[in-house]
Amino acid sequence: MKNLHFQKLFYGAAIISTVVLFAGCADMSGTADISGSQQNLLNPQGQSNQADPEAQTQPQIPVLKMSEADEIAYQAAITNSKIDFCDKIENVEAKTQCQTEVKDKIAFNDAISKSSTQECAKISNTEQEKACEMKIGINTELQNETQKNMDEGKKADEIAATGDIAKCKSELTVPAAIAACQSSIIIPQASTKKDPTLCNQIEDTKSAETCKEIVNGTYKP
Repeated sequence: MKNLHFQKLFYGAAIISTVVLFAGCADMSGTADISGSQQNLLNPQGQSNQADPEAQTQPQIPVLKMSEADEIAYQAAITNSKIDFCDKIENVEAKTQCQTEVKDKIAFNDAISKSSTQECAKISNTEQEKACEMKIGINTELQNETQKNMDEGKKADEIAATGDIAKCKSELTVPAAIAACQSSIIIPQASTKKDPTLCNQIEDTKSAETCKEIVNGTYKP
């Protein structure tokens, strides 16, 4: 039972790592910063809009004649996604740009949270709309992969309970699930017979070596 328990933990770790990766992605969606003023407002005099890399982490304020108070309101509006703060800006062009950026940022984050590419269409900036669709597509693929791993992990346990090792290959497709299924069947048999050669039936090399170490009593967690 200890051997079988180890294999389940081994496979479980593989699943958890995938889930953590997906979660990580999901967390970033809520903090995505899509702010950035359009060319005609940022560069009214043909100035270069190449910003310092470190400056990209801060909301980009248009190169317009704004008072210090307007700049503070603009930055606060973008940072906090508060369109009401845009109304505090006296400069008409800056106010309009601020409202557009805040609306786009809100639409972007709403689309990601809902996993809806239709919501991406509400974004006025074409490049940001494409980025929104791409992020949703990647998140969806990761989510589907995670779900498949979890489903096959459960099925591997069911097959192992029957002892039919052939089904580990015929009914499973995820390598980690196949290895866990084969290990769960072979390790108890090899341990009972004290025959490490039986571990060769496990196709995954590392899993097979772990099986032999367990049978020989040399395995160290």
